[in-house]
Amino acid sequence: LKDAAKLLLYLLGVLLLGALLAPPIFWAGQNLIGHGLLTGLARYDFDSYFHRAILVAALLLLWPLLRALHVRNWRGLGLEENPRSIADLGAGFAIAAVPLLCGGAVLIALHFYSLRHPFLWGKMPAVLATVLVVPLLEELLFRGFILGVLRRSLSRLGALLLTSALFSIVHFLQSPTLPVPHPSVNWLSGFASFGHS
Repeated sequence: LKDAAKLLLYLLGVLLLGALLAPPIFWAGQNLIGHGLLTGLARYDFDSYFHRAILVAALLLLWPLLRALHVRNWRGLGLEENPRSIADLGAGFAIAAVPLLCGGAVLIALHFYSLRHPFLWGKMPAVLATVLVVPLLEELLFRGFILGVLRRSLSRLGALLLTSALFSIVHFLQSPTLPVPHPSVNWLSGFASFGHS
């Protein structure tokens, strides 16, 4: 199989395994809550467990994918070190931050939002951790791993367009908020969540 086909099989496998893992992970969480452990999990609905199950499946199937692709290190993906990494990082940050800050200033000036509410400093560590970790993982996965795999069998432009399309599609795979009561979660609930996405 070509690399792109192996990658597609991996993605389908992640969705299938994630849908199968979601109910037992949910039941385990409910069991912990029932025994008075990790009671903070009670605020999460089944779809939150489904999204975590997808991440677990992606990690579990990553090793077989790397073996199938014969990838032993980053060089195996045809990726090269960027000699201008610091300058590109700064430019990328500016391109993202300047419009965001300007848009925020306009919304505050037009009184859509105000700064009257106290700033929640206690939430900053969790926000900063998310802001730092999630983009890093996404970039490594999409701009590193998936782009590198696709470049092995597609042109540079084709690999870039397909990676960007996949990146967009994954971000639109969000289920509507449909709370699933505890007794109605069954082995097919993960597939239902995927169908609602």
